[in-house]
Amino acid sequence: MPAVPQPSVSQPILVTGASSYLGAHIVKVLLSRGYTVRAAVRSQAKIEELKNIFPCTQDTLHFVVVEDMQEEGSFDDAVKRVSAIIHTASPSILRNPNAPADEIVKPAVEGVLNLFWSALTHAGAALKRIVITSSAAAFPSSAKAHVNEDDWDDVDTGKADAGVDLYRVSKVLAERAAWDWYEAHKASISWDLTILLPTFMFGPPLYPSSGLGGTHKMFLDTVLPAHGAGVKREVMQSGDAWLDIRDAAEAHVRSLEREDVGAERVILSSESFIWQEWLDIANTVWAYIPWSPSGPPFTPAKGFQELTESKVSRYAVEFDTSKEKRLLGMEWRSKEEMMRDLIVDAVAKGWV
Repeated sequence: MPAVPQPSVSQPILVTGASSYLGAHIVKVLLSRGYTVRAAVRSQAKIEELKNIFPCTQDTLHFVVVEDMQEEGSFDDAVKRVSAIIHTASPSILRNPNAPADEIVKPAVEGVLNLFWSALTHAGAALKRIVITSSAAAFPSSAKAHVNEDDWDDVDTGKADAGVDLYRVSKVLAERAAWDWYEAHKASISWDLTILLPTFMFGPPLYPSSGLGGTHKMFLDTVLPAHGAGVKREVMQSGDAWLDIRDAAEAHVRSLEREDVGAERVILSSESFIWQEWLDIANTVWAYIPWSPSGPPFTPAKGFQELTESKVSRYAVEFDTSKEKRLLGMEWRSKEEMMRDLIVDAVAKGWV
């Protein structure tokens, strides 16, 4: 399929989950490129949040409320006349780790399928690509240190009862449902499908000080707990892989603009980490933060620096990002840049 055409007022880009951590950053990148954006959110309150984040954009940022993406036809109006869709909306377990399967797995799967059916019947020929945000949680959770796009988590839905296990199930089943639907209908549609699988996304959010939550709160609680309380060795020597939230947004927009990304599954990851590395970096950049005259509220914990100094720890997983380099050509922000920007933002919002 051809890439999405040049920005057009009459053919907006639909972004679902537009008020989320990632969604708002995607909207920002699209607007900076000159695109007209149709932002799908769950409520009028979310519209007001986005209006506060993006003032003076009434000509290029429009809104549609999709209260329940599990409802058939819920995306019918949202998809009309769009040239592309970025679907980020999906349940998270971070705000409600004990949520049952009906609140995590079903909305993820049914949300994707309802979006596709609406696109089939209401979008029209202008639609060229749908990009879905999946997650590295769809990859094996153990036993394999080097992961590429051919890998899938071998989920056991019968044993997944809560928390991270259900989240993994939701990502795997939603993505498999998307590919199955696409393969069954691609002869009769005008658009292709791209699925992006980001690792942990960290960095300054666009939402206001009242919106602290999700992955961002988890990062702050782990790396910058007040006065260094609660830093544990077993946590600091564990790790995963990451990318800056701003780079994740850029990668989503590039996935619309580049023809060769169509019908591809692409890992998004900057590099691996252990949590102690973030503590080391926080201590390094702390001295360069523009604190008020009274100084910083506390000093970051030192943690267990031998974990990084002696190279005792090894990264638990390495992601093969060769496909991303070939198709998207991203240049990722460094750990140091992300940490500095995150701390400055968190200080300004009163989070540290």
